[in-house]
Amino acid sequence: MNPLFNSRFRRGEFGKYEEAADLWERVLKIDPRNTKALVNMGGVLLRLKRYEVARTAAKKAMEQNPGLKEAIIIYITSEVFIGNTGVVIPILEDLLKEAPEYPMAIALLASAYGIEGEREKGVEHVKHLMEMGFVYGYYLHDLSKKLILTGETDSAVSLLELAVESGNGAWF
Repeated sequence: MNPLFNSRFRRGEFGKYEEAADLWERVLKIDPRNTKALVNMGGVLLRLKRYEVARTAAKKAMEQNPGLKEAIIIYITSEVFIGNTGVVIPILEDLLKEAPEYPMAIALLASAYGIEGEREKGVEHVKHLMEMGFVYGYYLHDLSKKLILTGETDSAVSLLELAVESGNGAWF
């Protein structure tokens, strides 16, 4: 791959998300079925807090490549920020059947269970993450802050309760 092409499309690493979104949009105008562009566009749109458009890009990528974990995670994260947490639980459960030790999927499923009031299941997944050596408290704190910013305050409170119940409350 041309290094210039590669560096121009990785501008998000430097916080230039608007510019990165514009560049990925140009790629998608040329090749609307470019899965990599759809995934990267979804990731940039998440950073820009454009959750519904990020969800759409990720969903298109998932339709083209159903097993693409990055697209699934972007889609799920978008749904959580939009307030559709219940929708993501079966998707995450299916993903974990295929990749049972995928930390990001475990973290999101624990969070989804916590938000949906299934705290015992959430705690079980948090403990699994901790056994794998992952510190989950920071993720819960960050996700809670973002949920508050999107107006999903009840979801944020549920996550904080999950953090306390699972022994991760001391991280924030």
